[in-house]
Amino acid sequence: TCEHHRTFSHCENLNVTVVDGNPVFTINEGLMYDIRNNEVVISLPQTGGDIVLSNDTKSIRAYAFCDSKNIRYVTVNEGITKIEDYTFALSQIQRVTLPSSITSLGNNSFDGCSNLYDIYIQGPVKTIGNKAFQFCDNLPLIDLPSTVESIGDYAFYECKRLKKILLPDSLKIIGQQAFKDCFALENIVFPKALTRIEFGAFEGCKLTNIVLEENITEIGDDAFRLSWETPMNISITIKGNNVKHIGQYAFYTEHDKSVKIYADSPPAVEIMSFGNYWGDPSEHAEVYSMTIHVKKG
Repeated sequence: TCEHHRTFSHCENLNVTVVDGNPVFTINEGLMYDIRNNEVVISLPQTGGDIVLSNDTKSIRAYAFCDSKNIRYVTVNEGITKIEDYTFALSQIQRVTLPSSITSLGNNSFDGCSNLYDIYIQGPVKTIGNKAFQFCDNLPLIDLPSTVESIGDYAFYECKRLKKILLPDSLKIIGQQAFKDCFALENIVFPKALTRIEFGAFEGCKLTNIVLEENITEIGDDAFRLSWETPMNISITIKGNNVKHIGQYAFYTEHDKSVKIYADSPPAVEIMSFGNYWGDPSEHAEVYSMTIHVKKG
């Protein structure tokens, strides 16, 4: 993706300079700036190490750090409000500090940053973009700002070391496959404001105690389809009266499970929503149990 948008993609040995007096561009600490707009245009092939953006920087162009090989740590200055699409995608960065002025993380903004292990987000961000952190294999934890209302599709897809994430009280929607195959993710506290969990959002995780609060209305197909390595005895609790629909294979797993649904009117459920095995019973030796509790009447 980067090579179609990044001027010097794969030119690792190229040294770029800007002549004195150029009215548009200047180079500072290995970054090319548009001096008319105080905007970071691109990180140059010779750029490496720790980068601190100049204090008068107003924006960072999309793809600016995409596929950067030698940059390890980036500090973004106050005043910048958005991390654009693909800004840091496929780069080798390890740490990023974002200012309190950031309000948006774009699609694919940190996609494929396989060395990223530390990111500090402190601004009033409302949306985590689609695929924002997918394939960040070494990211162990992340604290989302208290303002986040939606997590985009595939936002943390295959973050294999992600073990801890704090979902803010403001969160309403978790997009499709947002945490799919986050194999280390074992415990999550779901906020009360959450209304929708989309298709495959936590498929392949190791969640064993799932408690969904009273505002949940929709649980998508494969939403919590659990990993083979998940420990036995899965507990599922769905509170409140608002849940209307539970998709197919939403809680499928080959383990014993307990399900409690507190809604006065039970939700519509699809094929294998709580299934334990799909196939010919004569070919399957194990027997799994499930207990379902619903309100009397």
